[in-house]
Amino acid sequence: MKQRDDAFTPESLIDVPERDMALVNPYASAVQNIARGIRSMRPELATGEQAIRMSRGRRSIEIFSQIYLPHHFDLGFGEHHHDLCQTIEAEDMPEEIELRDRAGVTREGKRIARIMPREHGKSTLMLVAAPLWWLAYKLKFFIVLFGATEDAVIAHFADLQEQIDPSIHPDSLLLQDFPHLAPMIDFKGQFVSWTDSRIRMLSGATVLVKGITAKFRGMKEGGRRPDAMILDDPQDEEDILTYYRREKVNRRFRKTIMNLGGRECDIIAEGNLMHKESLLSQLCRDHRVWDGKLYKAENLPPKAEEAMFKIGNSKHDGSPLWPQGWTMARLRRKKLEIGRHYAIEFLNEDRGDEEKIYNTGAFMQFDRRQLKLKGFRLVAFWDAATGKKEASDPDFASIAVVATRTLSGKQYEAWLTALKISVDPERVRMYNESPQRFYFVVDCFLKRCTPQVQIDAALDFLQRYPIEVLYFEDNGAWSILVPEIRSRARERGVAVPLKQFNQSKNKAQRIMNAEPVIHNRTFFAKQLHPLVLAQFGDFPLGHDDAPDSIIAIVEKFESTGRRIMGFV
Repeated sequence: MKQRDDAFTPESLIDVPERDMALVNPYASAVQNIARGIRSMRPELATGEQAIRMSRGRRSIEIFSQIYLPHHFDLGFGEHHHDLCQTIEAEDMPEEIELRDRAGVTREGKRIARIMPREHGKSTLMLVAAPLWWLAYKLKFFIVLFGATEDAVIAHFADLQEQIDPSIHPDSLLLQDFPHLAPMIDFKGQFVSWTDSRIRMLSGATVLVKGITAKFRGMKEGGRRPDAMILDDPQDEEDILTYYRREKVNRRFRKTIMNLGGRECDIIAEGNLMHKESLLSQLCRDHRVWDGKLYKAENLPPKAEEAMFKIGNSKHDGSPLWPQGWTMARLRRKKLEIGRHYAIEFLNEDRGDEEKIYNTGAFMQFDRRQLKLKGFRLVAFWDAATGKKEASDPDFASIAVVATRTLSGKQYEAWLTALKISVDPERVRMYNESPQRFYFVVDCFLKRCTPQVQIDAALDFLQRYPIEVLYFEDNGAWSILVPEIRSRARERGVAVPLKQFNQSKNKAQRIMNAEPVIHNRTFFAKQLHPLVLAQFGDFPLGHDDAPDSIIAIVEKFESTGRRIMGFV
């Protein structure tokens, strides 16, 4: 055998024994791997049992997994696995691809969302089996795996790496049939781009791991944009605590991640139902764009409150969804172990608001256009954002406008009827005996912004509404902002009924104590920004700027009952 570099082609080295490689070229092992990768790209060169295996695996992710990853899928598959695999495989069978190629048609990327029970094999299927199936048959070349954090996906990614590492599995059936899945190596025999969060294969394909809120904008590999993105449990317990945190992930996904891939990029999101307004819940309910379904560990009849979801369980007889992995006896034991969390983790039921102080779903709301302000007194409260909180999570500026008046039972009934709000007869009787003051939150500016923007918003409110007094919470900004407010007000010809306000009580305690008045005698305009009600719902975990400014007005009336005046 000659030792000259130009005496061989990659194909000539395919079947040379490893012990003879050094006689050919010191780097011939690398070339041999490339040559074998070339052959694996051409299935027609495979023969006998290998050809049968490869052909069977091509038809189904489940068959592929049982052939090449039997240690992971020894329990078989459940209905949720069948459904997800078939949805992924749709339009990607060889005959379908051939028809599209002949017609010159480009396939549109799929949008798949699945809410599944805990410990039901979803992550192993989506982070190990599906990517390897795509890569083995050259269906995808740049796959990005997203989790709530990068670390959340690393364990499964390490598993994927292990399957294609020839030093760990030198006799792997997967690498025998698909040697192009092996790590790319340089001419020193070292892996190229092989890290805890990235791999590059002999075929040139890349798999990358990212946290969903990690800092990145564009994403390309060799001029190629991602052609598959998988989101595995995209939000964790911390991400769903407050509206602001939930929206941060939602905005990141829709603004950045949705725009990373090309036209044919498939996006698949799967995980547990973390919150009724979590990203995954929103995707599953968006039936116009997403193929979304919700699965339960038990085949139970759907509940009325689940009507917005398409339930994936086809049976409703109380049997287990995945009997091979979770028998009914095992599910019952788990229910005893974790108590009420079973309904959340395994049945994907809404976590509910039972632990919240404010149930915003029960707040009384009205259409601002139907409220006639004659006979009402309007007061505003300005809680200026001073920037004292850490830069990563600054306060919001809040300016609330509240209309208030005392109503008897008959007046209460008339107002609620006019506002198309259902009337409680018992309350009508009670308020006839003892008239009560009611509060209508007409408007609320809530934003992270500069003092100049806050001043303009306050002056806009003064021009729009007949406000008696604008309370300004003295949090250190009074002496700084008041001169500028007066100057800007003169320029716009606006009278400023400004009055300094000092809070002496504990803010959290004040917001908590106001709960009965807010739930029973306060109405919120439907036109308010969603964040206003969200801050009530998140209390005491998130920001409370809007509740603080609204409740300050309520407290002022409830504690004094006097006419509120005060001008600067």
